[in-house]
Amino acid sequence: NRAELMSLLRTSLEPGASDIEVVLAVIDDQGESAIARIVGDYAFVVWDPRAQKVLAVRDAFGVKPLFVREASDVVLFSSAVAPLQSSERLDAEFVADFLVGAHGQTERTLWSDVRAVPAAHYARQQGTVRSLRRHWDPAQIQPAALSDAEAVEQFRSLFEEAVASRIEPGVTWAQLSGGVDSSSVVVTAASQGPGTLAGTLTIVDSMGDGDERRYSDAVVARWGLRNEQLSDFWPWQYDGSEAPLTDQPSPLYPFYARDRRVHQLVRNEGARVVLSGFGADHYLAPTLDYITDLAAQGKAATAVRELTEWSVTLRQSFWALSRRQLVEPFLPARMRSGTALFDVPAWVKPSFAERYRMKQRAQYNDGYLGR
Repeated sequence: NRAELMSLLRTSLEPGASDIEVVLAVIDDQGESAIARIVGDYAFVVWDPRAQKVLAVRDAFGVKPLFVREASDVVLFSSAVAPLQSSERLDAEFVADFLVGAHGQTERTLWSDVRAVPAAHYARQQGTVRSLRRHWDPAQIQPAALSDAEAVEQFRSLFEEAVASRIEPGVTWAQLSGGVDSSSVVVTAASQGPGTLAGTLTIVDSMGDGDERRYSDAVVARWGLRNEQLSDFWPWQYDGSEAPLTDQPSPLYPFYARDRRVHQLVRNEGARVVLSGFGADHYLAPTLDYITDLAAQGKAATAVRELTEWSVTLRQSFWALSRRQLVEPFLPARMRSGTALFDVPAWVKPSFAERYRMKQRAQYNDGYLGR
């Protein structure tokens, strides 16, 4: 939102000023309250000599990384962990969370002496005093009172605006799985005119029911798009190079060969932007707690019907799910097993599992360790 930020300035900038120069000028002119007005993917550190303070700012969704470490009387910031790491001591709490799939946005990193600036926050250091402040909070956004038709139209308008703001014609590619999210991004971009998208990229998994090319091919054919397909990469695949050394673990790390091939492809094609769908199957966790709510509201028949459908879909015992969703939540706390449906795998040391409460952590990520 470069134009919006520049409209806040009381003085003009030189023509051709970079984005970071615009951001610096706005913060210098308006103070740190202007941080909440910045839209985009970013991580930056600003030194304010007048107030003798440092602001280390990270974007709303944590797309860009930003890390911090205190060393005696010095505070260090970096966009990577490796330059800050001073010891081989792991953060065991981070490891325990990661192993059960709870690897969301936190201050913790793999290393005990390095912390992350969380998404939608900025670290404020003034002298010896540091505070962590939130600059964006979705919980503070009050939904407008709209009809269904109005809500659909507003979403469509915002979605089109969001996609358009990311496009650089001729150098923009897009991932296309065939799902609703990525297909919507691709169609919205392509509808802006020929040549808007330089190409699309599809990761193909032809095993079992994983091949979704019938959906992605339909989008490609409809809009006459170039489509590059990378087929059947498997975990820990050797591609002629050793596994990369990363400074943070990732659930998809075993697919490094596939990621390197994607990177090589889009770089060789001169891509500067790669659009990607991040849809409901990612950010809406598959919790069944709404079934418990139905039972609590006296809608037992509906709850049982929903549970039956889920047991078929998940291929899990109806009785085991019933115990977890319809029985245990209504028992006194002392009678709840809480972790009856989860066993810590043998490859996790029992002493570690007990000390860091692996069963309790896993209640909200059931099945992750088994995969």
